[in-house]
Amino acid sequence: MAIAGANYGARLAGSTNVKGMKFLGAAPALFDLFSSSGDGELPDVEWSQLAPPIGFQSNGTNFYDEILFDLDVLDPRTAGAKLAGIPAELVDAFGATVVDTTTDSEGRIVFGSGQQVNRVKACLRTAIAGVPTRIDQFPFTLKLNHKGATNAAFLPQSMQIIAPGRDYTGGRQFGPLSLCLPLVPTKGIGQEEYRAAA
Repeated sequence: MAIAGANYGARLAGSTNVKGMKFLGAAPALFDLFSSSGDGELPDVEWSQLAPPIGFQSNGTNFYDEILFDLDVLDPRTAGAKLAGIPAELVDAFGATVVDTTTDSEGRIVFGSGQQVNRVKACLRTAIAGVPTRIDQFPFTLKLNHKGATNAAFLPQSMQIIAPGRDYTGGRQFGPLSLCLPLVPTKGIGQEEYRAAA
């Protein structure tokens, strides 16, 4: 989407869900995007980084930046072999579970549908008292092999995940997140060999 230097790169009325929206060209005078009404989800959005991302006509309108979240779960004892059937849960900064699944035959997690396949909400963009405001949904907590049909050969794991991105004047550009994580073997089932190889 080319920006011609007008007040807005794009103006939206009503709800929208647009994947891969990119703002290019000269800086708009006010915002990349202006919403007069409706909510929206913006998977893989790329802001111009030359102006604030979104302006709002009124309070109560919400837009989400959504980013790719890929995860491969590995067995460190077998040259990084993929682990199937591992429970995986992703919880946002406010305690809401956003992903609750198990790894597939390739050791990957797959969730969502349509434009939201393997996309998570990185931040909420809204207006509070008329002021455009960003509310980050990160850091996330990632839990693996922690509930249900766990794999007894590996310990449960929990870690904090930070969204990649770069701050600029007026906003932040979030980027995709791809992880390859080895599980820690259970003591007595290869853990000593794993430590020796580490």
